[in-house]
Amino acid sequence: MITEDFSEINGEGTILRKTQLRVLDMLIIVDKICRKHAIDYWLIGGSLLGAVRHGGYIPWDDDIDISIQYKDLKKLRKILLKELPKRYVIQDYLSDKNYYLDSVFKIRDTKSQFYVEHYRSFKEQGIVLDIVPMEKIPSMKFKRFIFRLNKHPYLRRKELSLTGKSNNIKGLLLKPFAAMAIKFAHWYSNISTTKMYGYNYIFWLGRCFELHFHKSVLFPLKEMEFEGNSFFVPNNVDQLLKITYGDYMKIPPKENRQVHATHIEIYE
Repeated sequence: MITEDFSEINGEGTILRKTQLRVLDMLIIVDKICRKHAIDYWLIGGSLLGAVRHGGYIPWDDDIDISIQYKDLKKLRKILLKELPKRYVIQDYLSDKNYYLDSVFKIRDTKSQFYVEHYRSFKEQGIVLDIVPMEKIPSMKFKRFIFRLNKHPYLRRKELSLTGKSNNIKGLLLKPFAAMAIKFAHWYSNISTTKMYGYNYIFWLGRCFELHFHKSVLFPLKEMEFEGNSFFVPNNVDQLLKITYGDYMKIPPKENRQVHATHIEIYE
């Protein structure tokens, strides 16, 4: 049972609560679009944890994370470009030359400022909703190989993004081969009969790279309340959260509560 009072963190009228409500509006729109076009999505990460433990946001969280199947990525991107309200923009390596998160694309609110130090060179800086693809992973050894191969081009693009220059000759030479390898990996996963799923081949965030879920943990999707609205979640939320966080109902101490933005502004 949660007894701590979080009102000083995200109470009514705080900039964090205004941010949370702004991102919630974005999720409601994405939910409607995905339902309209029969594209599966589900809450992941801290957003899923918040839904279970808090009935909405983790009190100190400042964004929303959802996942889709990698095979739906291009389709969803194309639809969002047409159907998102004009105040929102898609941010990925196609729309922003400084963007280096190959396996994630973001939806940004243009009427705000969401300052994250290591994203400072990105074109769009607004409040954000992250979309992280998952796909079938036939072999973790193969996934590690693809990641290592793509690490050099990735680091080169990241270095270019953060410093404006790069001396990573190895990355430059490997880039064409790495691009072919990742295309093969996606094709191989698509035809595979494996029932194991993981985050996109080059999704690099911490131990998420190593997480592996049986198909039955993810599908069929269910619905769960989040901030008074119903959104899709994995089939076995308890097992997924245990795999991801361990004792996920335990509130972490204040020093371990992570936020993304160091500064937030909302213009309207």
